[in-house]
Amino acid sequence: MKIKLIKENIARDRRRAMAAEMLYDFLMSANAIDMLPPEERQSYPMQYGIWIFPRIQFEIAEILRKCGYDLSKIKSMPSTITIQAITKNNAATMGYSTDLEAFFETKNNNPIITIFFIKGPIENKEEIIGAKRSQIIHELTHLIDSIILSKEIFRHPDKPKKGKRGYDYWNDGIEINARWSQILTNLARIGLIAKNGDPGKFDDRWIYAGRLTMAYDNMKQSKQRKFIKKIYELYMILKDEYEKNKKKRKTQGQPGK
Repeated sequence: MKIKLIKENIARDRRRAMAAEMLYDFLMSANAIDMLPPEERQSYPMQYGIWIFPRIQFEIAEILRKCGYDLSKIKSMPSTITIQAITKNNAATMGYSTDLEAFFETKNNNPIITIFFIKGPIENKEEIIGAKRSQIIHELTHLIDSIILSKEIFRHPDKPKKGKRGYDYWNDGIEINARWSQILTNLARIGLIAKNGDPGKFDDRWIYAGRLTMAYDNMKQSKQRKFIKKIYELYMILKDEYEKNKKKRKTQGQPGK
């Protein structure tokens, strides 16, 4: 029964990650309103840009539908997504935590994703969004959770409290959901899952990559144990899917690799 519950959790994680990646891909190709055009950036030497993607609700609805979500249960949909990129120096002057790579917040039901850079010549939307792919997928997962759960997810506290009375950032279910999306994305990016779906051999690299993304050392022991079981179960599910597809290709006369 425990394995079944883990499998159900992993299925939800994969669906959520798929929706976040599809939304990310759309943003990479979509036109956006540039709120800080190049000719004005000299007046803002510490800021890279602000982009607003309008009329986004239709694309989000279609992505969620394709990923199997029931749109009739969704109470509201954001009309825009804003992505702003700023340097960490500027982030500090604005009161943001310099330990962050990115964060998600909503204002008037419209999501804002802020991503941080140390320095560099990056200027255009494609470069910035591409450079922070993993972090943006993490934040888009927060957006998808806020839509599916019909609740507004505010930015995490800069110094989250721990304990029964305070907000436990690293062990929070919403935060863990977003980190699993990153894990699924990063496993493919670093080559542990091949393009044909072959997860290869399970070894320390799987746990190492997952632990880094999940901030493992900050998690409760119960969450740590669940994470280890879950990432191994994820591997077994992917391996089983690969073997089934491999046999299917062979029966259809296609290459089995």
